Amino acid sequence: MHKSSTTATVVRTMMRKKRWTWVWCGWCGSAVCHRCAGLRTVLLAAVLITTLPLRSTGSEGGSERTTFELVGGQAALAAWTTSEVEMVPTDASLCEMSSGNNGGGEGETRMVPRYSGGIRISPRPVVVVAPEAKASPEACGVPSPFKLDAGVCIRLAESPSLELRSSHTATGHGSSSNSNTSNSSISGEVMCLPSFLIIGVMKGGTAEVQSWLGQHPLLHRWGGAWISGSGEAHYFDKVDSDANLQATWLSNYLRRGLALNATESPAITYTFEKTPSYVFMREEAIARVRRVLPSAKLILLLRSPAARAYSHFQHNCFKRRVWKVSNASAHLPAHIRGRVISMPSTLRGKNKRRRESVVRFVNKAFQAHAEVGDVQLLHHPCSARDFDVFVRMQANGAVDESAAITMTPTNSMVLRRGLYAAAIRRWLQHFDRSQLLILLTEAMQADMLATIDTILCDFLGIPRADYATHARTNERGFTVLEEMQSKSGKPHYGPMLLSTHHSLLRFYEEDIRELFAYVHAHDILKYWELPERSAVDGGGGNERKEEDGEGYNDDDEGNYDDDYGEEDDDDDA
Repeated sequence: MHKSSTTATVVRTMMRKKRWTWVWCGWCGSAVCHRCAGLRTVLLAAVLITTLPLRSTGSEGGSERTTFELVGGQAALAAWTTSEVEMVPTDASLCEMSSGNNGGGEGETRMVPRYSGGIRISPRPVVVVAPEAKASPEACGVPSPFKLDAGVCIRLAESPSLELRSSHTATGHGSSSNSNTSNSSISGEVMCLPSFLIIGVMKGGTAEVQSWLGQHPLLHRWGGAWISGSGEAHYFDKVDSDANLQATWLSNYLRRGLALNATESPAITYTFEKTPSYVFMREEAIARVRRVLPSAKLILLLRSPAARAYSHFQHNCFKRRVWKVSNASAHLPAHIRGRVISMPSTLRGKNKRRRESVVRFVNKAFQAHAEVGDVQLLHHPCSARDFDVFVRMQANGAVDESAAITMTPTNSMVLRRGLYAAAIRRWLQHFDRSQLLILLTEAMQADMLATIDTILCDFLGIPRADYATHARTNERGFTVLEEMQSKSGKPHYGPMLLSTHHSLLRFYEEDIRELFAYVHAHDILKYWELPERSAVDGGGGNERKEEDGEGYNDDDEGNYDDDYGEEDDDDDA
């Protein structure tokens, strides 16, 4: 059974205070400390492995999890128990053509699943990759990802045998007492391309949605069952070319997080993943997703951009990424002193090394000559005044409440992630509007159970699970699942300054109004605020250009449309 969330919170707090580096064992899922190779580390790791397996494992090789049942039991499974598995051999029609054709284009021959509404496919295609096929150049071996589609499975024949069932009990995961097996057993590891993606946004509650959907008996989330909603694939935002994707999709994507457990049947189990930064990828990266998963469903959660920006800032503060230039550094230009800086997640290493990186950032962005002693780390929670300086301070160092917010090298990382309309337009250039479900975070918080029903029944076309019997209301008034760690239960921070909030409303107003083309205006205005028209008229508009005359860009991830390649977008609502 899962360990209590209270114990896990205490241990995580201990990890943060000691600033140790932790990784998760791929075999047992337990935490292992890499701070040093001393005896203390070995003993502590041994204690954690035996007492706090944050990722539980089952006795049969699958992840142990709370039993969720489908509403309606066997009757709800009637359409799913007839599902079959269709074995498809790897041949030339599923491989890249040697003529230089990249495959997957319009009108080309490819495997297109037969959808009967939602994400269900029957029969479910399972492409066989045999050892002899790998060794045979003329047979191409591994199929091209550009010839497959969302929901298609791959079977590695050289892997240990895996029993496949065409029906399950209402619990879905585990042994079936009523299994009519169309394929009694098939030798090989089975991995399935995701049927849907949760593409954003960061700090919009995507971890909570993944946590809930991951408990559904017919769904397999990235990485398997966990006791929280954490865990992101970050695959399509890291792959920088078709050739790279062709070489890594099987090992770095499917096998790494989308392999089914021994008790999950590819006849009725569908996979998904969430990476909140996907929504802000550049168009070429989105086109790559479209070519690999043309039939995929997309889920996008949008949070009021002003509240999202403040949450993002506090998230970076918690992750030790927010720094402040000292006001006492007389040798620095006035427009540098007192500036609050949020650094990207790629900032790693010890405190001194991180300080040096911050100093290099400041000197490059503002042509300054700052030193290591001129910057200091801000500790969580950061103050509302620090956030006000963060969003208001212009390139010339002015902080004027009456002036419009402008994006600078130090705040654009956070502010741009609230400009949703352009990102949505990029995705809809490659996917049909019917494939994209847009939800408001605030509506989800108001009625979590109704939101999950909308996702499952109306969008994905799968039966509801009995979430209501496992749900409770936490201290902050959010509906969460029992025995699941919810980020909505984390200690909160104080509200932003009212003047900051009003300025952010003016900054985001134009973008919010553009969202009316995708989300009904009544729904948005029910939960989000817009500024008074007089305030907008007096504010002089909003300037979204960079004010860094040198065109500074700290883009460490080439697949993002903005300058902020966040690596760990795990968010809370």
